[in-house]
Amino acid sequence: MPVEIERRFLVDVDASRTGVRRRELYRQGYLAGSGMCSVRVRVGGEHAWLGVKGRARGATRLEYGEAR
Repeated sequence: MPVEIERRFLVDVDASRTGVRRRELYRQGYLAGSGMCSVRVRVGGEHAWLGVKGRARGATRLEYGEAR
């Protein structure tokens, strides 16, 4: 199972838009969550992704995702 490594960065919003060629709206919501894992769905355009994330251990956690 893949491991997610949480990293955070400050982004210069104006500079990050210079290479944008198209925009697409994404929506997400959580279907379930507990102390053991969370289940999230994301929808964008014609695709949807289901993600299951395990409990965080420091900056890492197990993650399973499937796109359709």
